[in-house]
Amino acid sequence: LYERANDCRWWAMTPTLQQALSAPSLSTADAQHIQQILAYINGLYTVYTQLVVYDRYGQIVAASKPADAEGVSVLGQRIDDAALASTLALRDQQDYHVSAFEPCALYGDRPTYVYHAAIRDPHDQQVVGGIGIVFDAEIEFKAMLKDGLPQQAASQAVYLDRNGAVLSSTDATLPIGSRFALPPDLLKLEKGQ
Repeated sequence: LYERANDCRWWAMTPTLQQALSAPSLSTADAQHIQQILAYINGLYTVYTQLVVYDRYGQIVAASKPADAEGVSVLGQRIDDAALASTLALRDQQDYHVSAFEPCALYGDRPTYVYHAAIRDPHDQQVVGGIGIVFDAEIEFKAMLKDGLPQQAASQAVYLDRNGAVLSSTDATLPIGSRFALPPDLLKLEKGQ
């Protein structure tokens, strides 16, 4: 998942994004150009379902896919306040913010991670907006789990968070969000005991 953080930080340094969001107001032509850039990137990086650029107020000004699966435009929608505050507080180009694994409107209200990086003005003086990249958790986690299973044996695999919540599973009896009973010894190791 660290690659996701690298992607959003790298793309946040795109000069076109920095210049356009630094302008007093974003022109329609600049917004369309940003949208073309995002669509091109998303066509190459298919582990994401959506890339969005938002202004310093959290309003989405461009998206790789301007409409969601139901045809509702994401343009003009706002990034949630917590993500915006975290992004605006990022100190430099090496910092990023990742959401909790939770339902996300940009992912059809299904749980995923959204990675954010601050877009800074061309002189690196102030944050002028942000980029959010929506990880296709449902598809990508399942593919990773299946790739790790032995071919000849009947096996199951699961991704868990540190509290035992299921992030993904190849076992239908362990749906996303359910709890997996972790052995007490493992919990002690996690807490440093």
